[in-house]
This record gives sequence, structure tokens and C-alpha cells, in this order.
Amino acid sequence: MINKQHILKKTHYGLKIFSYILRQYYPKETVLRIGGNQCKPTYNPFAKHHRKTLQITIVHHCATYIDLEDTTCKGDPFDFAQLYFNTDTENRIIIKDQ
Repeated sequence: MINKQHILKKTHYGLKIFSYILRQYYPKETVLRIGGNQCKPTYNPFAKHHRKTLQITIVHHCATYIDLEDTTCKGDPFDFAQLYFNTDTENRIIIKDQ
């Protein structure tokens, strides 16, 4: 059975999920630059502005994100995927491609 931990393990803590989604919006950019447990700020495709304010950090074996200007915009890779795929539950994200 597929669960969140299995997906996080297969996607390098969820970083590959962030990378996939960000490349859909910014195909000619290097979307993630990783240094230690933190990525350098990158563009947030779900923000109203066009600045590098998306901060992705690995916490307890899971990548998390926060917008540096809008702190209500935060979550994990599954929350980010929900924004991209316009779904209302994590279960739909996990079983979407099965």
C-alpha cells in the first residue's frame, strides 16, 4: 500500500514533487538550489507577485515550504501538489496516478 512515508522516501523527502511542479511553471529556470537542509528561495507560482519568496526546508525527513512574504502559504509537498492539481484532499493526490 502506498502511504505518505513511502512517497517521501521515493521522492527525496518530497523535493522531487516540488521540482516537478515548479518546472511546469518555470521550465527554463533552475528551480531548486539545495544547500544542506534548505533550498535557496525560489519563485512561488501560487503567489500574486513574481519574486523569489518560496522557501523549502527539510524538517524531520520531509520537505516543507513557506512563502517568506505570505506566511499563511505553507505546508508539505502534498499541500503543494494539492494547489497544483486543484484537489481537495491528500488521498486524491496519493491515488491520482494509480
